[in-house]
Amino acid sequence: MVRSVFHRRPVVIANWKMYLGAAESVRAAHAIRRLTARLAGRDAEIVLCPCFPVLAEVRGALVGSRLQLGAQELHHEPSGPYTGDVSANQLRGLIRYVVVGHSERRRFHGETDEMVARKVQQALRAGFSPIICVGETTEEREEEKTIAKVRRQVEIVVRELSRLSLSRCLFAYEPVWAISAGPGMEGPQPDPAEAAHLMRLVRKVAADRIGSSAAERVRVLYGGSVTAKTVRPFVSEPGVDGVLVGGASTKPAEFAAIVREVVAACRS
Repeated sequence: MVRSVFHRRPVVIANWKMYLGAAESVRAAHAIRRLTARLAGRDAEIVLCPCFPVLAEVRGALVGSRLQLGAQELHHEPSGPYTGDVSANQLRGLIRYVVVGHSERRRFHGETDEMVARKVQQALRAGFSPIICVGETTEEREEEKTIAKVRRQVEIVVRELSRLSLSRCLFAYEPVWAISAGPGMEGPQPDPAEAAHLMRLVRKVAADRIGSSAAERVRVLYGGSVTAKTVRPFVSEPGVDGVLVGGASTKPAEFAAIVREVVAACRS
């Protein structure tokens, strides 16, 4: 299978959400480091995104490994009177990646597409690679608004970005209706070909802004309650560069199995 004229190394991202405490996060980081040692860096980029209070501790657990550290969120302003929020400047020196626009932030914190675009700008100015989440709700899917919704979410982000900036971005298509309620709970899954079609749409919108050649450098991931049993069909589709994993990533053995499946699919 010809996946791309430009080789994009697959990415597997663990979003631990609000599941693991400090000690659990450090143990999980050490376990994932051990279980993925032969694959990290060379065959796949592996990113762990713990909660804010344990970023420094998890960073310490990853020293000397090829695993990368990411944050789950940042504020759209560089500083200010925003109690409880964290700015890009405060994350400098800790992380390389940051999740932006996750559906749970959009739903529970009222984040708009315009706010997400500003967060992307803050992340890029700080030297981070933003992982930009897009996707439709159940209602939007039933009303056949999926393509329009995803297109709008991507267009608002990319319209202000340069070719160089956009090449540093990752996009994660996460259908909101497919996200599970917690670890071990599998949500419904879209048809892999349908999901891949939407991920190609993401790259097309990017290509409209920076050209098809430059857009080939943009990595597009799937995120929708994947497990080791369900991930292979998604990453086997052309143009799919990895996955953003939620609850399943809190279980080191399961997450390592997902990494292996992604690497195997991207080699074929």
